[in-house]
Amino acid sequence: MTPYDLKDAFGETPQRVKDLVTRSLREEERSEPIMKKKLSLSLIAAALAVLLLAGAALAVSQTGLLAEWLGVYNQETGEIETDAAVSEAVQRLNQSVEGDALRVTLTESLYDPEGGTYSLAWRYEPLTEGDELYVVCTGPLFDGEWTDSMRGMNDPECYLTGPTDCAKTGRLPENGGTVATLFFDVYRVKGEIEHKNVSDFEKPGMTDKEADAAFEAWLREITNQGKLNMEGDGVLTPLWWDAKPEEAQEESLVRAGLLERVDQFELTVDIGAVSLAAVKVLAEPVEFTFDNGDTLRVNGCTVTPMVATIEAEYITAERPAPSDMESGLAIFAANPNEGQSYGCNSTTDDPVQTADGRWSVACHITVSPLRVAPESIKLTVGRYEGNEHEVIGMATIELVDAAE
Repeated sequence: MTPYDLKDAFGETPQRVKDLVTRSLREEERSEPIMKKKLSLSLIAAALAVLLLAGAALAVSQTGLLAEWLGVYNQETGEIETDAAVSEAVQRLNQSVEGDALRVTLTESLYDPEGGTYSLAWRYEPLTEGDELYVVCTGPLFDGEWTDSMRGMNDPECYLTGPTDCAKTGRLPENGGTVATLFFDVYRVKGEIEHKNVSDFEKPGMTDKEADAAFEAWLREITNQGKLNMEGDGVLTPLWWDAKPEEAQEESLVRAGLLERVDQFELTVDIGAVSLAAVKVLAEPVEFTFDNGDTLRVNGCTVTPMVATIEAEYITAERPAPSDMESGLAIFAANPNEGQSYGCNSTTDDPVQTADGRWSVACHITVSPLRVAPESIKLTVGRYEGNEHEVIGMATIELVDAAE
């Protein structure tokens, strides 16, 4: 499915992750009306890699949540180690809004303009003990512009009966805005909750379409009994057969009497007071020539503890075929330090012919979330065609301190 072999890179994918990706793809096929974007192969791969990073269970608290969540779990000591630059750049917040059933408090933010990312932390507190609530958080908008998400904890949908911490990391907008607004829709759960995924209905010899049909038949049955279903990490399954255009998917559960809307509010914060700066860079451009005669020229790399952005050119004698979902060129970045992995999204521009008759493809590579700045980054260059992929070569770029 991907331009590189996820299993070899990250080990066996947990069933929980497979279910989440399967659900996302299934929702895309049903063309959900609310703010759903097509998932690229590279973004799916990045999502899997990021989820695999979360293998260690972190005991987080309201104070210092971002520092712990963005830290790296040390298997030898059992401690969460956070890059000092990250800890120092976390901005403490205390901005709250309270409705009829829930209080929401923004607690921390991290502004990373060099890496083009933000992080936010907030806390849910039900006003009535034991109240079963389902919260849908959308955003943030930065000065009115939506941004892409990278990683979340209890985000964007969360089932809760008590105080719950949440966090989110995503891309900063191109408009340079620092004022972020989060939107919250709060529902009270009115029915008993089941916990099943499509994989629970798969049988030997069954097609994906048949498994989907079996899951839907079961979901319709329990809906008629006044029950809901929860997939993955606390995500309620919408009644997609009752979806309305331009409507939040939760409204299908409201119409069925399974959810009751109790609160709707927003929180706004300026996260730009403290900035996270670049800590590693590529000192000068570097070239690598592979066995097939192709060349990878890395022109620059800027690294914060959160993100590495790499600008490169891939130079080849033959004009490359256009890259799309089915075929193309991909560059995967990995940490040479075994035990640390992260997600990578690489995009390419159209080929341009050079003066010597060869072809140059500009490559833009984003590696995130790092959570600690590496000393070097290993790049694997490959081509993919459908389910087949070929490794062209590997190269390691060495980094220096940004201050040097």
